[in-house]
Amino acid sequence: MGYCTTRKAIATALTVERKTVERWFTHYQHDGLQALLSSHRQHCGKKPRIGGEALSQLQARLNQPEGFLGYQSICTWLNERFDLDIPYKTEYHTVHDRLQGSPKVPRKSNVKKHPEREDAFKKKSLRKA
Repeated sequence: MGYCTTRKAIATALTVERKTVERWFTHYQHDGLQALLSSHRQHCGKKPRIGGEALSQLQARLNQPEGFLGYQSICTWLNERFDLDIPYKTEYHTVHDRLQGSPKVPRKSNVKKHPEREDAFKKKSLRKA
């Protein structure tokens, strides 16, 4: 009572794939319990598509004041510089989640702006403050 009798039942109880449970059993049979426990989390997840030198240069470029125009320009930069054809979504998650950065998108300037009026406005605003 309370025991799982098949690998499929174990997988369902642990909410993992059946193949994962089979891999654990194979690893246990070949190398023993200590090897299984010490290396269990070692090979989990996918290898990052952006890594090494590309990741460090991307981090450095994101820290610069001019940054990038947007996430698509980061994709283009990675492709041109490191020959990495990274999907937009992967690149977005790398920059936003892993590096906790964002492209510095400059605010657009009004094309109808008059420089003289802008200077007068700034001078007027400073006198009030």
